[in-house]
Amino acid sequence: WLDNEEGEKLVENFINQIELCHDYSKNFVVHLNGSKESITSEIGLKRILKILQICEKYDINLCVENLYSDKEIPFIFENIQHKNLKICFDYGHQNFLTPNFDIMKNFGEYVSVLHIHDNFGSIDEHLVIGKGNINWDKVAEDLKNRQDLVLSSEIKIKEENYQEILKENLNGLELLNKKIVAK
Repeated sequence: WLDNEEGEKLVENFINQIELCHDYSKNFVVHLNGSKESITSEIGLKRILKILQICEKYDINLCVENLYSDKEIPFIFENIQHKNLKICFDYGHQNFLTPNFDIMKNFGEYVSVLHIHDNFGSIDEHLVIGKGNINWDKVAEDLKNRQDLVLSSEIKIKEENYQEILKENLNGLELLNKKIVAK
């Protein structure tokens, strides 16, 4: 978002990654800011359009992940309409960074990728579903009529017994699925 050399290098890095990996994925997920002091700008919009040209060339979606601001995604989608511009919706980020910003309600049609994990609303803990305070009934409601979404279960395993954590995560995903089917 800043008019500086670092921003230009980041755009070129994104473009290079798309050029190298376009055969392996339909979605390219990006973080466009790195702090709560994030801003939006015209230079940022121009850079997004530059990246979208490459995405269009390979028919890859540029998926902007929700992070620190509830203003970034609205700013982008109010100013750029492009078939390859999508959202990577991270439920954990929403819970602790922008809990009052309902992305699925306001921008759900653009969501192409989901990052699913839990937390208690104060840090990005990447816990197994059900181990934090995310409202999974609301998530199930959000997802009940959605298709063609890429789901990434983003848990961080700190214990040596990762197999137990994976089993817990699978159980959490199964619980979420039952909630979605019940809706």
